[in-house]
Amino acid sequence: MTISLSAASTSPALDDIVLVDVGDNRWRVVDARVPQGDATALLGFVRVVGGLYAVTSITRPFAVSYCDDLAAAPDAFVNLL
Repeated sequence: MTISLSAASTSPALDDIVLVDVGDNRWRVVDARVPQGDATALLGFVRVVGGLYAVTSITRPFAVSYCDDLAAAPDAFVNLL
């Protein structure tokens, strides 16, 4: 029996993380390896809380990482995994 694993079956690397602006100081964290429109691409969320960027993973919803700027959010997300 052969089992084929998709790219998304492994944890994403920093280069695989994309932030999608959904407005109102909120972003979706998505895996660029997964086709656009595929629900499994959704990895987490970023939102502004008290002037900081709060990064949350959907697999660890109670673990939140905070960073000073949006550019640091993908790295903060990878560290949550």
